[in-house]
Amino acid sequence: MTYDEFIKEYYEACKEGISCLLKCRFDGLLSFEEDLELNIEKINKRDVFWYGMHLVINGTDPDCIKLVLSNIIDQENDVYTRKLMNLKKEAVISILYGENPWVFYIRLNSYTDLPLDDKNIKKLWGKEFVPLFN
Repeated sequence: MTYDEFIKEYYEACKEGISCLLKCRFDGLLSFEEDLELNIEKINKRDVFWYGMHLVINGTDPDCIKLVLSNIIDQENDVYTRKLMNLKKEAVISILYGENPWVFYIRLNSYTDLPLDDKNIKKLWGKEFVPLFN
């Protein structure tokens, strides 16, 4: 994976994660079950985000979730893919703990060298971030 591919995947993972975070935060974790069914192929392929969310929804212990996802990530040799997988793991943990969307964004942004500016925020939210989510 190249740096440009990583950044493209970063934005996609953040958008997906933010959407899921907001859904789970406002409607509860169980509201996410249908999303899991729609992404069963990704779960079966052990996509870190969807595999992790499957464990979250099934009530798996947080330490077990972290261990399982870390073990999957440890098998990856490509630096950028590994970084992306770690980012997805962080997204799962953020959703598990019901983090504030701004903290979620900062957590995932820490895997990149992208500035925390309006341009990057607009790519994720489609508008300037308004800190309504406390």
